[in-house]
Amino acid sequence: MTQERIRELTKSMLRKKLYVVLSKGGAAPKKIAEHLPRHLEYMIGLEKKGVLFASGPLAEADGKTRGDGLTILRAASRRRRAKSPRPIRSSCTGCAASSCGNGR
Repeated sequence: MTQERIRELTKSMLRKKLYVVLSKGGAAPKKIAEHLPRHLEYMIGLEKKGVLFASGPLAEADGKTRGDGLTILRAASRRRRAKSPRPIRSSCTGCAASSCGNGR
């Protein structure tokens, strides 16, 4: 009975596996701005492919950002997630995906 009720309650929910990627910033705002158009183009491309669920900077209580970000990826499994963008090294200038090239 409990499993049936759970299925009923969740039937209209997304019911997909989502993976969270936390990126650590630290670059100067000027450096981030330099790479931001390329980063946004890349992330929009991932969204159009259905890989990216949501992404953006993390903000403090006062609304200021410090370069850290959060990205939520859609993937059917951890194995499929492994083929998606991975968090990049701390040298990144604000990008959440290694293959966009901003962290190299």
